[in-house]
Amino acid sequence: MSKFDLEADVDFLSKLLPTLSGSLTEVALKRPSDVHAFLALELLRRSNFKGSFVALAKYVEGIEYSPEDEMEEEPEPQTSSSSLTSAELISERPTSEEPESARPVQQRRPLRVCIAGAPCSGKGTQCDLIRERYNLVHLSTGDMLRDEVKAGSELGKQAESCMSQGLLVPDELIIGIVKARLEQSDCAERGWLLDGFPRTQQQAQAMKSAGIVPDVFLALQVPDEVVIERVTGRRLDPETGKIYHLKFDPPAAEIENRLIQRADDTEEKIRVRLGQFHQNIAAIESEFSSPTKVDGNQSKAAVFSQICLAIDQVDDI
Repeated sequence: MSKFDLEADVDFLSKLLPTLSGSLTEVALKRPSDVHAFLALELLRRSNFKGSFVALAKYVEGIEYSPEDEMEEEPEPQTSSSSLTSAELISERPTSEEPESARPVQQRRPLRVCIAGAPCSGKGTQCDLIRERYNLVHLSTGDMLRDEVKAGSELGKQAESCMSQGLLVPDELIIGIVKARLEQSDCAERGWLLDGFPRTQQQAQAMKSAGIVPDVFLALQVPDEVVIERVTGRRLDPETGKIYHLKFDPPAAEIENRLIQRADDTEEKIRVRLGQFHQNIAAIESEFSSPTKVDGNQSKAAVFSQICLAIDQVDDI
C-alpha cells in the first residue's frame, strides 16, 4: 500500500486538498492515494506516523483497524472542477524512494504573520490554533503595552504617562514597543503572530517604515449580521465570570436569571465598532500586497484549514 512521506508530499497536498470531500476514513478507504484536508493537518502534526492512508485515517478518528485494512485497493476515478484532476496531481506526487540525505535542506527564516478581524470574528480562537500549529509567538498590543509598563522601560513609562492621562498612546510609541518586542530572541527564533495590529492605516505605514512586514496578512471575513448576533447574545455570569451565549452556548435554566449583558455587547455599540473596523481595515489592506481574505463564517476547523493553506503557501524566504 502507498505510504505517505511528509517531507516529499507537502506541496502535493496543498494542491490536492481543495479537490477532496468526505470523512477521513471514507476518503481513505475509497481512494487510498487521496487525503482529506483535516487528515492532512493531522499528518503534519503526527509527522512520525508512517502507516497507510487507511490506517492513519482510522488512527486519527480513533477507530480500531485490522491488518486487512491495509490490503491494496484500487483508487476510484475522481472528477474535479479544478484545472488539475486528482489523478493528475497524484502522478505529480514526489516519490519517497529518494533517500532523505539526497534531498536539499531548505533554510527558512521564521514566519511573520498578522491577523485582523472584527469583534467576535473568531480571531482569538484562530490565534490559539495558529500559535500551536506553527509555534509562533502570539502578540497583541495590549499585552505588549502592559509588559513594557510592568518592566519599567522608557517606552513603558511614556505609554503609562499617556494612559494615566486618558490619552491614546501615539502610533510612534506603539510602533516602538512592537519593534522592540519583535527584536527579542523568542520572536527572532520562532517567528511571530501579530494579533489585531496594525489597527489603522497610520500604524500600517509606520510599521512598514520600521521594516516590520508580515509574510502573510490574514483578514477574517464575517458578515456584520452574524457578528451582531454573536455579540448581542452573549451573557456574563457575575458569580463565576463565565460567558454564555443565549443561542450557541445557553446557560442552565437555574442560573439564566442572574446573567447580565455587558455594556459593550449591545447592538448599538457593536454597530459603531463595526463601522470603525471596516473603515480601518480597508485602509490597512491597501498597505499590504495581496492580503489573504478568509471566510470566517464557517466552523473553526474549516477556517483554520484555509489559514493553514495560506500560510503553507508562503514562498521560501
